[in-house]
Amino acid sequence: MKKSKLLFVALYGIIITIGLLFVFITPYYISNNNLNAVDLSNDIILDIVAKGKTYFGFLLIIIGVSGLFLEKYSIKKG
Repeated sequence: MKKSKLLFVALYGIIITIGLLFVFITPYYISNNNLNAVDLSNDIILDIVAKGKTYFGFLLIIIGVSGLFLEKYSIKKG
């Protein structure tokens, strides 16, 4: 395996890991650290932020997995 290909595989692995962190850890952290639970608007804003970070995490996972497949099945030049 070439060094550049190994570098890209490592990069996609890091992207997938960050995506998994956004999907699983961030919404849980936000929902458990809601200090102002009485204010309904604050709760709605935190819910939107948590959903947005979850969707961003899914997007990162899709980018990482598709990048890994492209690296694995890429057509060699020449």
